[in-house]
Amino acid sequence: MPAALTDAVPEGVAIRPVRGGAQEQRRLLLARFPGQPRDAVLLGAEALRSAALDTDAPP
Repeated sequence: MPAALTDAVPEGVAIRPVRGGAQEQRRLLLARFPGQPRDAVLLGAEALRSAALDTDAPP
């Protein structure tokens, strides 16, 4: 994640660096913590899923 976007991360979301391995193996992991997630977290997760689906679509 670009450093410029870290301030936009909702409360309850943690950013962790991934090092090593091929870029194809460094993927986003959405971990579910105990309890009900906040609306901002759910919206962020849905936005990431939608973007991934759009990116993986064949041209």
